[in-house]
Amino acid sequence: MTQARTIIRLYVIEGLSRDKIANMLGLPHSTITNTLRKSGVKMRPPRTPIIVSELTMAVPHPPRIESLEGQVMARHQIRLTTKLAYSLGWIVGDGYANRREIDAIVSLRERKFIEPSVKAFLECFGKVLVVPRNGAHIIRCSSTELARLLCTATGQRFWKNVEFILERAKFAEAFIAGFWDADGGLFHEANGSFRAHLYNSNLFLLEKVADALSNHFGIEVTIYKRKTNEFSLYSKIHDQSDRFDLYVQSKGNNRWARHIGRHMLLPWKMP
Repeated sequence: MTQARTIIRLYVIEGLSRDKIANMLGLPHSTITNTLRKSGVKMRPPRTPIIVSELTMAVPHPPRIESLEGQVMARHQIRLTTKLAYSLGWIVGDGYANRREIDAIVSLRERKFIEPSVKAFLECFGKVLVVPRNGAHIIRCSSTELARLLCTATGQRFWKNVEFILERAKFAEAFIAGFWDADGGLFHEANGSFRAHLYNSNLFLLEKVADALSNHFGIEVTIYKRKTNEFSLYSKIHDQSDRFDLYVQSKGNNRWARHIGRHMLLPWKMP
């Protein structure tokens, strides 16, 4: 069988993409395309690439197209900064990401402290809308590249880029501060000491934060389950998640204030 007949069979009969045929036969993509055109084969439209975003410490490379198991992927790089780390921390704590958008949610009380900086930062990536809803503002950025830092193409949350941040002390400080501003609290005792707590339903994420606090800054924490998920026949909420409480042990208060508290923006949560 000639090379041309093999290419036509793989493309027309077996339905393989031009990229996959080129990889299989070890030929340039242009050879596959020219062979099909000369043979009068009607081309299928190219597949829409799946956008994948990853963080980098260096100058980002231009987007590059890759083929993985027959799927075309457009890989984007975004340079990690402390502002990005803080904003992602806030969004992980009090926000949302889907396949094409990323939201930061702020209450009216938090608005003047959080909204200006987060909104200005998100505007670097795409169009930003502020949507008032139920006593809060949703700061929504239409940026597939940014949203894919936290979300897969199928809409599932994943943590690879968050782990990348938490592995680096400088950016872990900012991320945890944003997360703490969104989901944490600071309780002052009568004797002048304080207790720093962080609440979330994702135990995996809290354990990653605990590891970062311990490994980078020598801050030891304790995590315990705050609420048991119990089904109530009379409740309208039928899928309540367990909540977990991460709190800093008293001996680590000063270190927490020095490394995390100093990056926080909400005055009532600062040490």
